[in-house]
Amino acid sequence: MKYFFVLGRQPEISLAEITSVLEKGRYQHQIENYSASVCIVDINQAVDVDFLITELGGTIKIGRVEKTIEIISQANLKKQIEEAVLGLAEAKLSGQEEKKLFFGLSGYKIFEKKSLMALGLDIKKQLSGLKIKARLVTSRDEALSSVVVKTNKLLSGRGLEVLLAGNGQVVWLAQTLAIQPFDEYEARDYGRPGRDAYSGMLPPKLAKIMINLAQADKDGVLLDPFCGSGTILTEAALMGYQNLLGSDISTNAVAQTRENLEWTQKKSGIRNQELGIRECDCRKLSSCYEVGSVDAIVTEPYLGPPLSGRETPAKIEKNTQELVVLYLASLKEISKIIKSDGTVLMVWPVFRKVTTGGDKFLLILNHLEQFGFKKESLLPEQYKKLLTPRGTLVYARPDQRVGREIIKLSRRKVGIV
Repeated sequence: MKYFFVLGRQPEISLAEITSVLEKGRYQHQIENYSASVCIVDINQAVDVDFLITELGGTIKIGRVEKTIEIISQANLKKQIEEAVLGLAEAKLSGQEEKKLFFGLSGYKIFEKKSLMALGLDIKKQLSGLKIKARLVTSRDEALSSVVVKTNKLLSGRGLEVLLAGNGQVVWLAQTLAIQPFDEYEARDYGRPGRDAYSGMLPPKLAKIMINLAQADKDGVLLDPFCGSGTILTEAALMGYQNLLGSDISTNAVAQTRENLEWTQKKSGIRNQELGIRECDCRKLSSCYEVGSVDAIVTEPYLGPPLSGRETPAKIEKNTQELVVLYLASLKEISKIIKSDGTVLMVWPVFRKVTTGGDKFLLILNHLEQFGFKKESLLPEQYKKLLTPRGTLVYARPDQRVGREIIKLSRRKVGIV
């Protein structure tokens, strides 16, 4: 069965997360097409899309591909799309006494807004000929947002959103089955009681993406040794991880994490996790946790002091050197407490456009071997070209001064001589 994934703002990160989740779930799958906004995936079995959309942090919509149309001519393409949509509408309303439908078309790099509108109006006219009273839902963009889809009830029994994307040879036509729960993310991001804007706020969606990229067992021990306000631990708890540990050198951060986890548990009703939150210096982790006791570490360390944009290259260099010292000390301790088959998923700061030479990365990769770690690829072989020259992914807004470089580490397997 083919599924249509509408990807987030950084599609390469969304793709990495989708493949990680499918691999972890042991779904046999093949990526049929990937673009800057859409991924078509052929999966060997039906998936629970309502569950999957809540598991994924970087996917906006999931649809089921109903038809793959070979592009012969624009007239033929238009005819086949119209026929397919009419068929979906009739199937949607089958058995319902009142033939009333709300529908919308979302195009992803395939039709201009004007052409998409004309197509929608033609379909509405044909639905009227079938005695179906239809309302065409539109927006300013070629694709309807999740907010528009939810507000206009396009996932209800009388609603229908059709997704369209192509690669020049074929067009995939899909029916939307699930949308990202944007309101829940917003409530957790802005509604939680413990927030510290000064030390940086990890977006809940990115926290979930990081957890998924780690591919950790939900029954294993997951630790965030720079827990901050507890975003990673909160998302992990909501995803069903059972054994969660968190620590931070800051007394205030530990208090905020506890407060936010308690708030989340109360809001969501989850109560079955083993939670251990404590104060601990990341440079002394082995004095806080038993050697070889942690299955996975997912963390955003301290990224350095907030930047004004007026820092000199020398100041940025000083910041990076201080962070390198901190991270190397942390990795040394992490290497002691992580299991031999454990995984570490971290973000490291990227100081963007510091000089005309471009972004400045932390020079840590060459030190990994001394701690027994190796860097893992975050994307399948055929998509490694989407990675940075360092073989990593970077999460950043265009105007952001400090980006987040996503790093996945595993223990090196030492051969027996």
